[in-house]
Amino acid sequence: MAEGLPADAAAIIEALLPPGTRGREELLRQLPHCRVERRCGCGCATVDLAVDNAVAPPATVAEDGIVAEGSFSVDGAATEAGVLLLVANGYLSCLEVYSALDEPVTTWPAPHLLELGFPTDRVSAPSEGDRDSCPPGIAPTDD
Repeated sequence: MAEGLPADAAAIIEALLPPGTRGREELLRQLPHCRVERRCGCGCATVDLAVDNAVAPPATVAEDGIVAEGSFSVDGAATEAGVLLLVANGYLSCLEVYSALDEPVTTWPAPHLLELGFPTDRVSAPSEGDRDSCPPGIAPTDD
């Protein structure tokens, strides 16, 4: 069941798209029409997104996959974690959090703690049930 996009997730998306980012304005215009379609089954903060394409046009981005990336420290530890923003067919499709911790990262970091960076390799948007951040055998939930 879809739910509204939480304010903390929207703030992360805004932080990941600083001025000058290709497709930034178009992607930000999708935020009011963006919903959480599915949450990750491992308990992390990762969400699959759906945008009402009847009211929001697609963004002009190079290709599907990761369009923005940021890293942050978890609880001040040396362990790094990160967030990825993915787009499919010009629409926001996933906001993913990952880390090297044994436990999932269950909340989004404060946007000002993100160190922005862009991936060197393009990665396809995850398909349903396919999450790098989730332990093997755990698929996203529809909760």
